[in-house]
Amino acid sequence: MAKAYAVSAEASRPVRPSQPPTARMSRPSPSELPRSGAPSRPPPADSTAARLSVPSRPPPADSAAARSGAPSRPPPVDSATARSGAPTVPPPRVSRPPLSAAARLSRPSAEPKLGAAGQILMQAEAAFAAGNTAEVTRHLKLLSAMTFDDARVQTRFVELKNQVYRTVAVDFEKQAAYEEKQQHWSLAAQSWLRVAEGRPNDSMPLQRAALAQLQAGVELRIVMETAKRAVEVGPNEAEAHRVMAKVYVAADMQANARRELEAAQRCSRAAGDDDLSPTALLKRLLGREDKD
Repeated sequence: MAKAYAVSAEASRPVRPSQPPTARMSRPSPSELPRSGAPSRPPPADSTAARLSVPSRPPPADSAAARSGAPSRPPPVDSATARSGAPTVPPPRVSRPPLSAAARLSRPSAEPKLGAAGQILMQAEAAFAAGNTAEVTRHLKLLSAMTFDDARVQTRFVELKNQVYRTVAVDFEKQAAYEEKQQHWSLAAQSWLRVAEGRPNDSMPLQRAALAQLQAGVELRIVMETAKRAVEVGPNEAEAHRVMAKVYVAADMQANARRELEAAQRCSRAAGDDDLSPTALLKRLLGREDKD
């Protein structure tokens, strides 16, 4: 009975399909399994397929370009060579030696140097910008005694001198008026000449300078030159001709003095001013008003 039950239980158990031998042989052993984290290596490809699928390597680049890391540019292709289909050969690279210090100094610069006068002029311009009048005056005196080979330097010198003289003319005018009041005629003459430099189109500073020179006992030749400059600047100013007449009287040149007084009378009439006759003015200058 028991034997029959065992046979029936064995018959009712499901039969497991057996694995093919190839499956059992293809299962990898634990030693062949990849380690944790390591990428699985692909199976080796066919040698013929590998040769066909592997791209060809580029030709080796220039060693200098590879070391510098700069991208290499292809050489320019000639049109005739491109049409013929012939392979192009890059031209050889020519390395130039670096210039020495003497060669760099001997190379001509884009702008020529200004020279000694240009350097002094630059210092004078810097002093003028800083408001240092004494330093500017010192540099201008140096430049006045120099010759300019460069026209640009000479133009800048004239412009700077006019700017400086216009700036200081106001101060020198006050100083000259004070020196006249103190009867310091020599100093007053110098101050009025400085004012005239800053006001080249004004005859009045030259008139006052000539009168101060006359009072200081300066040589009559120099006084006459100053008075003539005043007449040249203001030919239609009666006072300039009167100052010129005073200088002629001091030089004992009455005929020239009368001529200047007649010119002064014409200028006064043109300006609508009443003036004495040239004879009366000459007598006044000569100190003979009491004599007829």
